[in-house]
Amino acid sequence: MCSLIEKFLLQVFFVDFFFFFFFSQQDLCADVWIFTADLPLFSNGMTSGMGDGGLAYPPVFVVDSQARYLPPPGPRPYQKSPRQTLLYLLVTLALVGMAVEACFIYHLYQQGTTVQKDTMKAEKSTQDLSDVEVPSKNKAAMNPPMPSAHLTGSSHLPKDDGILIWDTDGGDSFIHEMDHIAGKLYIKKEGFYFIYSKVFFAETPVKVFAHTVMKNSPRLPGTNQEVMRSRRYPGQTKDLSGVHNSYLGGVFLLHEGEAIFVVVQNHTLLRRQIPADNFFGAYMI
Repeated sequence: MCSLIEKFLLQVFFVDFFFFFFFSQQDLCADVWIFTADLPLFSNGMTSGMGDGGLAYPPVFVVDSQARYLPPPGPRPYQKSPRQTLLYLLVTLALVGMAVEACFIYHLYQQGTTVQKDTMKAEKSTQDLSDVEVPSKNKAAMNPPMPSAHLTGSSHLPKDDGILIWDTDGGDSFIHEMDHIAGKLYIKKEGFYFIYSKVFFAETPVKVFAHTVMKNSPRLPGTNQEVMRSRRYPGQTKDLSGVHNSYLGGVFLLHEGEAIFVVVQNHTLLRRQIPADNFFGAYMI
């Protein structure tokens, strides 16, 4: 922006200098012409003669006292030459160009000032927003208000007793204020819990498929109590080559130290295409 202003001032200086020099020369020539034109015209004669010895006498002006002086001529009308007309036109164009350039420079200056103000406002707004603490949704999702757990299917085969093994890290799996050991969820806080489980299996004409949620309590050591159960017998449907889902869910009172787990009969019928096909979980209500 400063370079544009300096360029504009330099142009103005050179144009003014050119105008001053040109018109000074024009005025000087006009003064000389007027001075020579205003000299009086005399009606006189000039005589010269020869003196003794062949020497010439100096010329002598003879003035007729009866002659009348001619009046001085009036000022001649000033006529513009084509060069002056062209010069005036060029000067006018130069002045118009400088005026347009000045307007353009002023417009750029105003635009730069506006952009600078907008940038300062944007930076201030960004700084104000950065000072505001935004609550994170991930923190709330990672820390449920009550004990809870959700486990998804694992690629590991079930144990010999049919207890399913779950994945605690992949997919949507999580555990909060509960423990998972060898496929079992251990309760840390006594209360009512909603327990749920789903398995995806294939139906055959000869095998029974059983899906059961069990509970193990330290109050009754060495015994497992059925909490929920679902069975599928062969021949229940005409489509013996299909696949089915078994879902169990309910609310139960669980005490501290008790464990819940899922057992399936004929686990070879399970289908584990994706982790979401089989899942198991509980949460305190």
